[in-house]
Amino acid sequence: MKDLKKAKIIDTHFHLPMLNPAYSSMSELPINFIAKVGLKSYLKILKTEMQEDLTIVRKGIEKRIVEIVNESKVDKTVLFGFDGAYDNNGEMIMKHSVLVTPNAEVYRVVKENNKFLPGPSINPMRKDALEQLEIAKEQNAVLIKFLPGKMLFDPSDKKFTKFYEKAKELDLIILSHVGQEHALPGMKIVNSLNKLEKLELMLEIGCKVIVAHGGGYSWFREKQRFAKVVAWLEKYPKMYIDNSALSSAHRKVTMYSILNNQLAHSRTIFGTDFPVPNYPEPFIFRLGREKVNELKAISNPIDRDIEIKKALGFSDDSFRRLSELISLQ
Repeated sequence: MKDLKKAKIIDTHFHLPMLNPAYSSMSELPINFIAKVGLKSYLKILKTEMQEDLTIVRKGIEKRIVEIVNESKVDKTVLFGFDGAYDNNGEMIMKHSVLVTPNAEVYRVVKENNKFLPGPSINPMRKDALEQLEIAKEQNAVLIKFLPGKMLFDPSDKKFTKFYEKAKELDLIILSHVGQEHALPGMKIVNSLNKLEKLELMLEIGCKVIVAHGGGYSWFREKQRFAKVVAWLEKYPKMYIDNSALSSAHRKVTMYSILNNQLAHSRTIFGTDFPVPNYPEPFIFRLGREKVNELKAISNPIDRDIEIKKALGFSDDSFRRLSELISLQ
């Protein structure tokens, strides 16, 4: 990973959205009408049609993602896996694990495309969680991705202490979603598991932690919530935030809060959260109509998000800050 030293733009938050390979056809998926509508909308973003044969759908998604990244100006992109939900015996709960991107698929795509870096997802509830951390290190993973409210585990539970200690020992960053999750309609989500407070145990243990989406939680009281984020940044020197999915109306307050706080800005890492859409229109009063129209005209969604955030004032350091956190070989 020595070439990361030369990388000027690293997208730290990028999904490889897949459907659990345990399902071979669309009709097998245990999802309701709302979830099907949400799935169809994401496939539209990825210019992939919903088809009965899920093998074709998966290939279409992968092809489009590789195209988008290769056509963008990013030097490197951290490609996320997405683990499922597990019961107390460490076995996957299939009805709550429709959207699953196996880490093996992440490692394969990374090896086949030099713009990608591995960001596997490991639910600490799984019975082989510690083994998966070892594999992640062997595969040169740069971070571990959590979405607790969808993976249905409580990050603050002390039974995960060994997992966090192992992640710290292996120098693996944990990037965790924070905030109410609206991007997975129709799926079981427990948003109370996505609160900033749930991450304190791993920070106390000394893990490097990236708090996704600037630590924002909802539409309401975001300035007050951000004050807690800043307090934690002061308390925990190994805590960072990313600015993924902030180019939208409901996260505008968090975007401006970061830009207006020197400490937060100095600990911010660039991420898109692709395939979540991004828009310049919410920032028209700061950027002006001419600039907004210019940004809207950028067809590549990654490049558009880069330029929105540059126009708003994110420093060049934020686009390459991930390399500072990684132990370069």
